[in-house]
Amino acid sequence: MNEIPRITSPKEISAPWMERALAAGGAAEAAAIEAVEVEVLDAANGMGTLCRCRLTGAGGKVPTPASVMVKLPGDLGPAFRWFSRWFATARREYSFYRHFAAKAPVRSPVLHYADFDERTQESVLVMEDLHGMETVSQVTGVGPERALAAVAAIARFHGRFGENPAADAAVAAHCGEFENARQRRILQTVYMLALPVVLERFGECFSPETRRLAIEFGPRIDAHLAHVVKDRPRLLHGDFRCENLMFGNEGPDDLALIDWQGFGIGCGMHDIGYFLGGSVATEDRRRIEREAIKTYHAIVCGMGMKDYTLDECWRSYRQNILGGLILYVMGAGTVAADDAQRLQATGTSLCRVLAAIEDLDSGEFLPDRAPLLSIAGACSALSKFAYRARSLGVRLGKNR
Repeated sequence: MNEIPRITSPKEISAPWMERALAAGGAAEAAAIEAVEVEVLDAANGMGTLCRCRLTGAGGKVPTPASVMVKLPGDLGPAFRWFSRWFATARREYSFYRHFAAKAPVRSPVLHYADFDERTQESVLVMEDLHGMETVSQVTGVGPERALAAVAAIARFHGRFGENPAADAAVAAHCGEFENARQRRILQTVYMLALPVVLERFGECFSPETRRLAIEFGPRIDAHLAHVVKDRPRLLHGDFRCENLMFGNEGPDDLALIDWQGFGIGCGMHDIGYFLGGSVATEDRRRIEREAIKTYHAIVCGMGMKDYTLDECWRSYRQNILGGLILYVMGAGTVAADDAQRLQATGTSLCRVLAAIEDLDSGEFLPDRAPLLSIAGACSALSKFAYRARSLGVRLGKNR
């Protein structure tokens, strides 16, 4: 594997490179590759560049596969590069595909080749092209049938790797904690920096109560995540939302999960709260969420989770709806002001999760303030200062 040049740009994808990568990955029927047509997809995100590569075989032969997806390091600015390294997003996804995907009871793209650079914390993945399956936009949201199927699929994934996956040395060796103390405090600070922008851009999404809650929650994110990450730990997708789901034509159960950069060990209800709170239209979520939680509970208990009541499951769901605010605020506050499509998507998701917080009275789970003379208390004070400074900057910018 090390003999294959490590690439970082779509311009470096060539026929010889692709031929060697497929051969190294064990694509037994891979023919000699004569040409590669590279299409950079709009689905690329700040953490990775996604390319569809159509392959032409030598001598008129049709190669197998005839088309693949290649995921390369994103065209990162300094902030995204820093975030990606601190949260080990490339390592998380690489670990999932190399060590867990083949055993997972949920479909994901078949891995043909993978490379990971320990020094740069960047990966290259060559994967199955799921062309023909469709994603649903965050604005549209996943409909009720598909949403229930997605919950059932992720429940099977959560149940597959045991009651406490961190206790399994083979699992723990390749799968870190979903959010450690350092990462929780980074999220807390980034949230507080993003929140003033969000309140300015999407103020109509907030009621007086959710506005107050969003502000008070910020300095307590570390405490919130420290608690929930240890609550019935499972292997998580970590970014379980509609744009990371692909659906086929064989009914709602014909689905696949992509983009595993949030993969890790944490509370299973993180995936469920994040998905139902932001990726399902509010009226649909209200109609199906009880059924969804019953379905989830029945599956994970049937796969071995012990002493887990439906009431406990529902309570954890409500608590993780509050936690969903973290990523939606960060997304809505960091998207470029001139990116109308992404602004609409993040604003829609934010409004949904705020409605869910009110519907489910998730403010009940607001943690206590951290003692001032503690590391957590100092981090809370720092994040409050960041919020006030950013709020001032937003007001000054508005008045210019």
